[in-house]
Amino acid sequence: MSINKILSISLCCFALIVLNSIAFGQKTNGAVLNRSIESQALDSSLKYNIYLPANYYETDKKYPVLYLLHGYTGDHKDWTEQGDVHKTMDTMISQGATRPFIVVMPDAHNSWYVDSDPEISWGNYETAIISDLRKHIEDKYRVLSQPNSRYIAGLSMGGYGALHLAFKYPRRFKAAASLSGAFWPQLPKNTDILENTFGRPPKQKTYRQENPFQLATTDSTKQMPVYITCGDDDTGLFHHSVAMYDTLRKKGYDAELRITDGAHSWEVWSREIEDVIEFFNNN
Repeated sequence: MSINKILSISLCCFALIVLNSIAFGQKTNGAVLNRSIESQALDSSLKYNIYLPANYYETDKKYPVLYLLHGYTGDHKDWTEQGDVHKTMDTMISQGATRPFIVVMPDAHNSWYVDSDPEISWGNYETAIISDLRKHIEDKYRVLSQPNSRYIAGLSMGGYGALHLAFKYPRRFKAAASLSGAFWPQLPKNTDILENTFGRPPKQKTYRQENPFQLATTDSTKQMPVYITCGDDDTGLFHHSVAMYDTLRKKGYDAELRITDGAHSWEVWSREIEDVIEFFNNN
């Protein structure tokens, strides 16, 4: 058989595979949409990216939802543009490593995902996400609205935000995860990074009230599985991840800790999000 005939047959076979995939709706890539809502809590718009699994528009299936939070100076596009989380989800779903999730990535600026005085800081981002965005997502998209199908994770400031929101609203989430979480038991020495979120100057009492270390409960009826990961070269933060893990274990949480190779970087986060997704899939 000639080379040309072999190539011709191969191309025909490939075309048939593609056509069959289209005919039977067997897409392998999900969609990433850039959207916004008008938030009553903020009295302004709130941007978000959303990942919809492959075949979302071809079925009437409902999906679990993962709220995925960005870090300080980041925005709603970070997890897709720098972390390729949509590609990670596509690969893991196609390989059977996880069930499909809808992933919601809100833009919270440098708000630390708490409610603050809009006159001196960013405003009520905690309420905007927990109330306005959540209701919008559950009204507009086919997500499972039960708390046992809702998850939250984030990196750095978003790691703080994920545990802050999960522990403050434990009946809203099934599990939570922090990647290189920027949480401190007490006010950090450099309070500029807090951007007046906890007052100007920052108030220790206010900070403690919103602190995941304090919000973590000993009430077993309100506890959830928690996954914590951090790079071993993330010298400013990794020991706080260890302290958070120790705190959660002492309070009775089902917590897991991974100290991995790397620093405070996307090299770590884009890799470790796979284990976070797997953790959520198993919980």
